[in-house]
This record gives sequence, C-alpha cells and structure tokens, in this order.
Amino acid sequence: MYGLKDAPLLWCLRLFQTLRKNGLKQTAHDGCVWCKFDKSNRLILLVSIHVDDTLLTGVTSAMHELHMILEKDFGTLKKEMNSFKHYGVHVSRGSNKHDVIVSQAEYIKTLKPIEIRRTRGDGRTIDTKANASEVSDFRSLISGIAWLGVTHPGAQAAASIYQGYLPEPLVRHLQAANSFLTQIQGQYRPVTFRADIDLANCKIAVVADSSLGNNTKYSQGGHLILLANKSQQLCGSCTLLTGRSAKSKRVANSTMCAETLALLGGIEEGILVQSWIHELLNPRLTALELTRVQPQQMSMMIGCTDCDDVHSVLVKPAAPAPTNKSMVLHLAALREAKEIGTVSQWCWIADGDNPANPLTKLNSDGTLPLLPLTTLLEKSYWEPNGPYRYGPVMVQPTRTTGKYNRHRL
Repeated sequence: MYGLKDAPLLWCLRLFQTLRKNGLKQTAHDGCVWCKFDKSNRLILLVSIHVDDTLLTGVTSAMHELHMILEKDFGTLKKEMNSFKHYGVHVSRGSNKHDVIVSQAEYIKTLKPIEIRRTRGDGRTIDTKANASEVSDFRSLISGIAWLGVTHPGAQAAASIYQGYLPEPLVRHLQAANSFLTQIQGQYRPVTFRADIDLANCKIAVVADSSLGNNTKYSQGGHLILLANKSQQLCGSCTLLTGRSAKSKRVANSTMCAETLALLGGIEEGILVQSWIHELLNPRLTALELTRVQPQQMSMMIGCTDCDDVHSVLVKPAAPAPTNKSMVLHLAALREAKEIGTVSQWCWIADGDNPANPLTKLNSDGTLPLLPLTTLLEKSYWEPNGPYRYGPVMVQPTRTTGKYNRHRL
C-alpha cells in the first residue's frame, strides 16, 4: 500500500465501493462520513473513515453486519469496542452505557514543560529573547497543545495566542506556556456526547466571544457550538459539538467589531450543523435539495454574545448605521439570519457566564480563565447563573423552582 503514491486514493475508492455496494450512503457534508438507514428512513449506522481506520456507531446488528462485510472483502480486521483509541483520542462509554466520552487525558501526560536556562549573573530577564534550543522546545510544546484542541477548545485558544509570539518568543512567553501546561493538566475535562439529545427536537446554542487584549491588530475570536433538547431553558443539558478559537482574518478596530466578527463566525458554523442534522433526518434529500431547505425547517438556533452593544443592535427594530462602515455588512448578515428564521433569537449573557470567554484571552500569568468552560465540560450542562436577555426580554433565573421569570424591558 505504501509503495505507490496513488495508494491512498485507490484504497479510498475500493473501500467506498464496498460501502456503497452494501447500502451505505456518503453524506453530502463530509465525504469521509457514511450512513445507513432502514426502510423507515431511521438512521441505523454512522461510519467515519480516517485513512484505513474506521469509527462506527449505530444499531449493534448493523455494526456487526458491516464488520463481516469488510472482512469478506479485506480479510481479518481488528475490532475494538467500548474503550479504545482512535487516532490518539481515547473513546469510551459513559456511566449510563449510551453516552460517549472522548478524552486526551493520557496524551496530556506526555507533554513536557520548556526547560528555561537561566543562571545568576547571566543577564537574562523575562524580556530576553529565547535561545535556539528554547525556541525549538516552545514550538514543540505549542504544537502539542494545538493537538489537544481536538477535544478541548481552550487548548486551541492557547496554541493560537502563543503562536503569535513566534518566531522570537521571549523568556516570559516560555514561562506563560509552561503555566498553561500546568493549568490544563489539572483542569482538563473530556467531552461527553450525550445520548439523550433528540436530533428531531433539538436546538443549537452558538456562544461567541472576542478580545483585542492579546493582539495589536487582529482580534482573538472564539465560539462554541452546543447541542441541547428544546426546553424552557436557554440551553441546559448539552453536548459540546465543536469549538473554535483563532485570530480574525479581518482587522477589528473596536471591541464591538471584534465581537461581531466572532458571533458571525459562530453562526456560520451553526448553519453547517443545522443542515447536517437536517440531512441525517432526511436521508433522501440530495445535496442540491439541501441547499434549498427553508430555515424554518432546520433545527432551532440561538446566538449568544456578552457584548451589550452587539446585542442591542441586533434586536432593534430598525437597522443601525454604525460609524464603522466595515461592520455594516456583517451586522446586516446577522440581522438577516434572524429575519429569515435561521437564528431564532439573539441573547445577551454576562461575561462571567460566557463559556466562550476562555477562548479569547490570557490571564497575566499566561493561563486561561477556564472556569466556565471547565464547568460546562464537567457537567455537560450550561445555563447562565445570572440574568440574561432573550431578545429584548430580561430573564431572571429562579433557582428555587428551576423556572425562569421573564420581565419585558
């Protein structure tokens, strides 16, 4: 297989041929994800492919059947169930045997801090440039932290911010990276995919945040995509589907501009999740038909920001005229998403309740303000602790009854 430069392509074509011949369908959203439905269009099998490794979930009989089919065409195959590693990520069942947990806790133990060489009288301070050996170690650690971002959005944020210090990091940047490594080793929590979320009756919460504090030109924006069941709560019990943190590719010259760009990026990814869920619920639709689905037919989506200015602009009846002309189109796109029904409502949440806050900024010691994100991952649950605005309505959480009182502003 590895002797031919075309081997990966030939392998995929051969594997895809076998899957298609046995009733599996390639999803329109990802060519390496395949699914199978029964006669009533119920999803019974979902398969992802990574080179020559496959990951399956679904009805037990359907998974066993596929395993036998693949062995018939390709010979004896190794089968791992319930607890195994998939491209370096540990996959296991939750306590109720239906939830799925993905973890890189063992991988974190392999990451080593940077050895900073300083001796009395050498003249090196925290603002001294790192030497060649330290720069190499810094690159290695940041790369390792970036890979941890597969299961932890906070690691994405740290890697993105620290990469901005290359190619000539200072001693204080090395110390900051070491501080974050210590923090994440103590506060890492795996991701739990909850089995009690009903795709046919779910909602998507997009939570975004941004910061200009760690960058001179480009803002650091981040967002989380949470999947929950429809309820009276803003979110509640949920699964963290994905998270992203990166420097904006567009210049932001104000906090409001940076927050707008972060929210828009989150909504764009939320739209992708909406259409993918719709495809899984409607397997007979073609890719072209999926592009024509009306927003009202998609899963409910809520956009959350902790920027009061952005929220106020989005919920006002009349379109605003911002002084920053570069924001006109971005704000218009967000307002349009609400008008056509892609977004059900815009919400304002307090900064301390925003789990995307750790994706945008460093503490003074180089660590991240991880607490809200850690709590979300630990409990697979997110709900603001304090008052928030659901559209123009102020919501006061009433902890004694578990219900929410809404007071019109």
